[in-house]
Amino acid sequence: MGRSFMLVPILGSVFGVLGALLLAMPAMPGWGFGAFIVSNVAWLIVSAWQRQWPLHLQQWVFLAGSGWFGRCAALQHRLTQNGFELLDAPADRRLAQM
Repeated sequence: MGRSFMLVPILGSVFGVLGALLLAMPAMPGWGFGAFIVSNVAWLIVSAWQRQWPLHLQQWVFLAGSGWFGRCAALQHRLTQNGFELLDAPADRRLAQM
């Protein structure tokens, strides 16, 4: 494995950590899932190059999950910004608005 190829697993690791940090911030969940997608693609490249097929399959599952949950988080964020109330809002906040 060449020196330039070592950047791919480093990028995968950095974006994985960045995704976790951004996901922990409730104001930016979509950005966290975006970072996870970059990380998943990097690990897909590494696992294919090293022929680690169980890791490769795992990253495909993670990539699908990151894409799906990222879209849901972005939609939820857009709806709450436009004043729509979602089902997971605390009951006392819904009652206070009545």
